[in-house]
Amino acid sequence: MHEDRELRRKRLRLAACQRGLLEAELVLRPFVARHLPELNPEQLDCFERLLAMADLDLWEIISGRRDAPPDIDRALLAMLRRPLSREP
Repeated sequence: MHEDRELRRKRLRLAACQRGLLEAELVLRPFVARHLPELNPEQLDCFERLLAMADLDLWEIISGRRDAPPDIDRALLAMLRRPLSREP
């Protein structure tokens, strides 16, 4: 049986907002508040895979220090990285 869509979003919100690395949490909290409700099922899958990573690995991907795995949605990654961009 598939997890209810709203229950899944709540679970992902909790996983995003309770990280062990403050930098990651400071990016993930506003991302979740703004974008989580509009993510499509494939993007939710990608976000879930990212959240399953260790905090430092996740932060290195968000910050651009490490390339994301090829199965991660590029639009999702761009949304996550946008707050770190120096562009207006």
